[in-house]
Amino acid sequence: MVNDDVVVRSELNKEINLVLPQLRQQGTAEPPRAQLEKQVLDRLILKRLQRLRAKEVGIEINDATLNEALTSIAKRNNLNLDDLQKTLEAGGIRFNDFREDTRSQILNSRLQNQEVVSKIRVTEQK
Repeated sequence: MVNDDVVVRSELNKEINLVLPQLRQQGTAEPPRAQLEKQVLDRLILKRLQRLRAKEVGIEINDATLNEALTSIAKRNNLNLDDLQKTLEAGGIRFNDFREDTRSQILNSRLQNQEVVSKIRVTEQK
């Protein structure tokens, strides 16, 4: 449970399905299943907490921003958006899962920037 919100097995499995192709692409050996599930669950909980904090401070990622990011990812890989979707799905990654993971990454980046910037104090040099 994360702040009265439950993490269900299907969410954990979806997140594992996003992580496994990344590990394979990096040439990283897949850890034992129990260890992988714990690491992914920890990551899922952290993402959930970050999403809650972002909501508290008013950070949202609209579809236009998300589509721009996805188009940029596709271009960096010399693909258009349709080809990116086909490539991901051929690799076993559902495009909607990739899309929401990308939204989460943007959200977390903006949250981290806001949290860090709010704590920076600049004083005059004496």
